[in-house]
Amino acid sequence: MVLPALMGAPFIITAVFFHQVPLAESKDWTLAWLASSFVAFAATHLLSLFVAGPLVDRFGSRRLLPWHLAPLILALLALSLLDGIWLAPVYLALAGLGMGIANTLMGVIWAELYGTTHLGAIRAVAQSAMIFATAAAPVAAGALLDLAWSMEHVVLLLAAYAAAASMLARHGLRTHSGRH
Repeated sequence: MVLPALMGAPFIITAVFFHQVPLAESKDWTLAWLASSFVAFAATHLLSLFVAGPLVDRFGSRRLLPWHLAPLILALLALSLLDGIWLAPVYLALAGLGMGIANTLMGVIWAELYGTTHLGAIRAVAQSAMIFATAAAPVAAGALLDLAWSMEHVVLLLAAYAAAASMLARHGLRTHSGRH
């Protein structure tokens, strides 16, 4: 039940990054502006890696996992509902923040949930699912764009997925609490 949430950030980031030309066109941004705004993604991704580690150590990955997609959900809602040149670095900063937190959680959640006895096998399945998700993301988003969905509607659907995956993870972690 936590896997959809853990696959959320890689799936969403891959889908949106792969279709950045339609995104830029829908927002009336130049590709040069969008490309230069990736500095915000890199900076917040790096910063969140340093911040997320101590947060996981202090609160545990179980408590953080249901909330880790919140910055990405905010980024997607902003893309769907707002316009303006300022939005490119803001969306990318929020996406970088979410991706850094997700990367940190992916490294520790399985050991916290299931112990270390079968950690290699568990991580292999999780990584396979994540690779499948990143491969499917551009195809799924592209199919929606080919069906004349606007980029705003595609990112709104991705936000809904992230919210549903977060709720599923929260439910799964509640029902799993105490088991190894």
